[in-house]
Amino acid sequence: MNDALISIIMPMRDAERYVDEAIRSLLAQRDVSIEIVVIDDGSTDRSADIIRAIDDARIRLIPGPQRGIAAALNAGLAAARGEYFARCDADDVYAPDRLARQLAVLRTRPDFAAVCGKYVLMTASGREVLDPVHHDQPEDITSELRRGVGRTHLCTYLVRMNVVRSLEGFRDFFVGTEDSDFLLRLGDSARVWYEPSRDYFYRLHGESITHKQPSALRDWYERTMLEFQKQRQSRGQDDLQLGHPPTVPVFNAIAKSPARQMQEVLLGRAWKLHHAGQKRSAIAIGLRGCLARPITLRAWRSFVALVLKSPRSSSVRSV
Repeated sequence: MNDALISIIMPMRDAERYVDEAIRSLLAQRDVSIEIVVIDDGSTDRSADIIRAIDDARIRLIPGPQRGIAAALNAGLAAARGEYFARCDADDVYAPDRLARQLAVLRTRPDFAAVCGKYVLMTASGREVLDPVHHDQPEDITSELRRGVGRTHLCTYLVRMNVVRSLEGFRDFFVGTEDSDFLLRLGDSARVWYEPSRDYFYRLHGESITHKQPSALRDWYERTMLEFQKQRQSRGQDDLQLGHPPTVPVFNAIAKSPARQMQEVLLGRAWKLHHAGQKRSAIAIGLRGCLARPITLRAWRSFVALVLKSPRSSSVRSV
C-alpha cells in the first residue's frame, strides 16, 4: 500500500438512498492509503446512521456548518490530514482503482499539481447514460483551464493538498458552482494533467443542487466566474478577493430537470458525432436524447435535422 495519504472529502445531506454505495466504492480502492471525511451537513434522514454503521477506521463523520456545499467542503478540508485531496459526492461512485492510477501519474509528474479524468452520467437507478468527455488522449490541460474551459468534473480530480490549501479551498459566494470556480483558480496557479480513463460515475436525480437551482442563476454564476478569471489574469485579484463582489440577482426561472440535462448532453454529443462524420452513431444517440424527454418538440426537430443533414453541411447544435 502506498504510504501517501489521500483525503476524500464527501459533503452529505439526505443521501440515504445512495451514500452506502458511494462509500463502498471508496473503501474498495486498492493499493492506496485513504481517509474519508464525511461532512453531515444537516441530514434529516438516515444518512448519518448509515455511515456510522460501516465499521471502518478510515471513515470520519463530522458535523457540517449548514451554509452550503463550499462551507461543507472547507469543513472537510480543515479536518483532512492527507497529502492529496479528492472529492466524492454522497450520491455518486468512484471507478475501481482510480486513485492508485492517479497517484502513480502525479508521482511520475512532480511538476503537475493535479490529474483528472472522464466521468460517466448515470440515471438515479445507476444505469449508465453517456460519457460527456470525448477527449481520448492524455495531455496537459492547463492552458485550457486558463481560457476558462473545464472539460471534466472536479470529482474526477486528484490534487496535491498543499495546492488546495494555497487556494484557500472553496468560495461560498459560488452556490452550486464552487467546484468550477475552484478549477479555474487551480488552472491559474498550477499545472493540470488529463488521463482519458473513466474515473467517476455522476448520478442524475432531482434532489441534487444542480436540479434545484434556477438555470438562469447557474448561468449567472458561470458568467461571473469567467469574469473573475479575466480579472485575476489582468490585475492579479478578482472582485471577490478584493472584497467587493457583485450583487447576486434573483431569478424566478425553474431549475433544469435531470431529464432535460440528460437530453441536452445526448443531443450535444450527437451533433458532435455528426459533425465528425459519424452519422449512424449520431442518429442513435440523438434518438436516445429525444426519448429522454419525448414531449420536447425542439429535441425532435434537432433529431430530424440530424437525419436529413449531411455531415459536411452540419454544424454542432443541440436543444
